[in-house]
Amino acid sequence: MKFKPLALAAAVALPSSLAFGADLSQTLVLTPDNGSFSAGLTATHLESAFFVDTFSFELPAMQTGTVTAEFFSTDPNLDLLFGFLEGEGYFFDGLPGAQTASVTVPGLSGLQTVSVSGTAGDAFGPPTSLSASYTGSITFTPDAVGVIPEPETYALMLAGLGLVGFMARRRGKA
Repeated sequence: MKFKPLALAAAVALPSSLAFGADLSQTLVLTPDNGSFSAGLTATHLESAFFVDTFSFELPAMQTGTVTAEFFSTDPNLDLLFGFLEGEGYFFDGLPGAQTASVTVPGLSGLQTVSVSGTAGDAFGPPTSLSASYTGSITFTPDAVGVIPEPETYALMLAGLGLVGFMARRRGKA
């Protein structure tokens, strides 16, 4: 019977012992890059804590396509855990000091958000000063769109059809 009060005490004590740091929030601007659009990012945490960083970006107007988010960390003071891109979850591979993650989601358009969760330093101890950082990139590849002919192409086609019609009419009279 003493298990319930003990479990309740543990549930109350755990969140209070976990330090929550300053979550980062950045807006990225995608720039054209050989038919796709991309942006780089760097996030730095200055004290030990659990964090959830959020990066938002706007995809080019009137286009849908595939978004790939990649993250890298070589910082031993940083333990990257997981994140989300448009509801698609991903996990980091490797141990602190050598972690990577990549997620690709097709069919996206408009405003998007990608998140990264992890711990900087000892998130269970008192906050301490540090400098822990990771980098990443966002790449948007537009879906292939059918080629739309230029007006000159239509004019040339109509002139050709008119010439064929003229020749057929002329042959009909002869």
